[in-house]
This record gives sequence, structure tokens and C-alpha cells, in this order.
Amino acid sequence: MTIVAHNAEWLQAFKAQLAQNYGNSATHFDQLRRQAIDALKSEPLPFRTMERWRYTPVDALFKLPLNIVTADPANDTGHSELFNHEVDAHRFVVSNGRALFIGNAADLPEGVTFTTMHQGMQENKILLSRYSGSIMKHQGTENTVMASPVQKDSKLFQYLNQSVTPDGVFIHVAEGVKLEKPVEIVFAKTGGKADLVQTHNLVILEKNAALTLIEKHMDEQSSGSFCNNQSELFIGEQARLNHYYLQQQGTSSWHRDAIDRIQAADSQYQGWFGCCGSQWSRLEMNAYFTGENAHSEVQGIQLAMNGQINDIHLDTRHDEPNCHSEQHFRGLVAEKSKIVFDGNITVSQDAQKTIAHLSDNNLMLTRNAEVDAKPQLEIYADDVQCSHGTSIGELDEQHIFYLRSRGISEQQARRLLSIGFVSQVIEKIELDAFRQEMLDLLERQLQVSDVEGAFGVSK
Repeated sequence: MTIVAHNAEWLQAFKAQLAQNYGNSATHFDQLRRQAIDALKSEPLPFRTMERWRYTPVDALFKLPLNIVTADPANDTGHSELFNHEVDAHRFVVSNGRALFIGNAADLPEGVTFTTMHQGMQENKILLSRYSGSIMKHQGTENTVMASPVQKDSKLFQYLNQSVTPDGVFIHVAEGVKLEKPVEIVFAKTGGKADLVQTHNLVILEKNAALTLIEKHMDEQSSGSFCNNQSELFIGEQARLNHYYLQQQGTSSWHRDAIDRIQAADSQYQGWFGCCGSQWSRLEMNAYFTGENAHSEVQGIQLAMNGQINDIHLDTRHDEPNCHSEQHFRGLVAEKSKIVFDGNITVSQDAQKTIAHLSDNNLMLTRNAEVDAKPQLEIYADDVQCSHGTSIGELDEQHIFYLRSRGISEQQARRLLSIGFVSQVIEKIELDAFRQEMLDLLERQLQVSDVEGAFGVSK
């Protein structure tokens, strides 16, 4: 069934469709779904008066003429060029919100489960029931709607996603299993219709398991769609997850991703994030440590050119002692574009011996761009090593002059210096093929900006 919603009516159409399919099943997933439907009824729209939406305009999103769709089953035809074939990987494609594992399950190591969320709800009910939705308890939002007179946030998009039990990817790696080949997931928006596309993904690593995950979001053609995604990552004791994320949807699309992560004792998470696409994008990352000696390192770049809005929100909670988190981002912004970075680290009173560092550094390539950066620390323990900081600057004209004196054009000099600014992050990418893919994408984006005058030089 498809409902076409025009003139800011797609949200009301979505709610009306939910009312018709409320259901009365007692399963865990339907209970979560009904909780979200009930919360959605009274959850306010995100507005600039809310602390977490202060710098992020969202009004135009609710005026899009979106289709509320039920997607056809995914297929693996026509998606081959979207994968990075320099990487020998197990592969999923998620096309318009419907997932498909491309490969032979018999080739998977024993103890590894790859399937779709819809199939997982049928075949792995007990396992999914144990994990799915549990992050809401850490957020303190289970069965509640915020009622503060000064509201800091709106969870409308989270409830929007949970209210329909969308499809997505389900990965489970059993205790002691270390998957040698990476898993590459491509989330592809196909067709030219402006659709509301939603996915929900669940990744579970049991004790002493290991996985490398490559996650990419892209469009096959321009559509003006809104992609609203939720992912839950559970990293068990002594487990390790390497996570490579690239968002490069077309500049007519709108994109929101929420990635919630729970780490048990002695676990390790290394994440690298490239946020480069969409006319409006928002990445929300929430991390929770539930055991001692957990370690996480998150790095990434933000790229906003020619009117894009690129928004990242990080929330890291240290509730256990002896944990370590590193979060470091760099941004390039030009030509009436905006970068928003809102990072928060909370260290509770019991989280002694915490080490936590947060930094965000940005380069404005033109004067008509904007950066809003707000790194924050909330520390309630007295034996910690914590720091946070941000910087906003411009290209050094002396460096440009030096390169031009060596016969390099001004445009090329600005590109080289811009790439050099973010290369400190890119060079730390351990997966060679993904590092090269990111460098190639960055070079293409900056060349397009040259053509459109983003560096403030003659075309």
C-alpha cells in the first residue's frame, strides 16, 4: 500500500496508516511497536528551540511530498557496481528498505548468522527478543515521553522507525568466532520517487567474537527521499568490532542515521565515519559501557559543499571504571553549507580511572559557510583523564602562495591543502580499499566544488 502525502502531510498520513494497523499481538516485537506508536502520538516535532536541534533546520523535511511505501522484496540485480570489489567480503544489499543477503549461507563459518530482520524475527525470536529494544532502557525512554517544560530533544524519528518494525540486516556472531572476511552492506535508494525509507539493523557479537563491518549509503538516482535508519550494536566481553561507515547519498536526498552501541567488559570498538552526502544529513551515535576496561575509538570526517547541512551528534556514557574512549572528527565546509557537531561525554561518579578525549576541527573553505561546534564534558568522578576541544579556521594563504610558486594552480593548491587537513583521519583507516575509496570520493567532491566556485576562485 502506498499513500502519497503532499504539503507537509506525510507525517499525518503515516500516523493514520499506523492507526489502521495497531494490532494486538503479544510478541516482543509487536509490543515494542505499539509502545512506539503510542509515544509517537504525543511526541513533539523537533524544533530549533530544543537544545539538540538548535543548529539544525528541519522545517523543510516535513514539507516534502513523500510517499509512504511498502517496498517490494530486494533483489541483487543491478547493484553489483555499488560494492567495493577490491574487498573480498560477505555482502548484503538493502534496497528501498528491504534487505537481501547476497551469497551462500553454506559458506559462512559455523556460529555466524546473516539474515534479514524480518526473517530473524521468525527464525531467531528468542535471540532478537533478548537484544532488540534494550537500548531504550539505557536511554531512559522506555514507555516514556519527555514532559520537561524546557525540552532538549525530540525522539520523533526514533519512534517513527520503531513503529513499523522495518526490515534491515541481522548479524549474529557466536562466542569465540572471529570472522575473517569483512561484511559489506550497501543501503541503496533506487527509483526516482520521493519515498520515506526506513531500516532497522541489529549486530550482536558474543564473548570473544570479532567482525569487520563496512556500511555504505547511496542513491542510484536522484529522488528527494528521506531515509530514516536505526542500528543497534552489541559488543560482548572481549569482543571486537571494526566499523567503516560511508554516507554518500545524492544531494537531493535527506538522511538520518541513529547508531546505538553497547560495549561489555574488555570489548573493543573502532569506528571510522565518512559523512559526505545528502542535502540534509544527521548522524546520531550513542555509546554505553556496561563493563570495565572497554575501549572505543571513533574518527571521521564531515564534508558539506554547495548548500549541504551535515550534522553529527555523539553521546558517550561512561558508567563503569577503567574505560577508554577517543572521538576525533575533522570537517570541510564551503559555499552556503553548514556543519553541526554536538559531542557529549558523560562520566558518572562510579566511573573512576576513565580516559576520554573528544576533538572536532573544521576548515571553512569559503566565508559564506557556517560551523556550529559544541563539544561537552560532564564529569562526576574525580580520578579521570578527560579533554575536549574544537577549532574553526581557514586555509593559510602563505601555504597557498608557496604551492603556487612551485607551479601549482590555486584551485589545485586549495584541494591539496584541504585533503591534507583531513588526511590525518583518513590515513588511520586500516582497510586499504576503503581508505582509497574515501580518498577518491573526497577528490571528486572537491573537484565538483571547483567547478561551482566553492573555493572562491574564478571558474
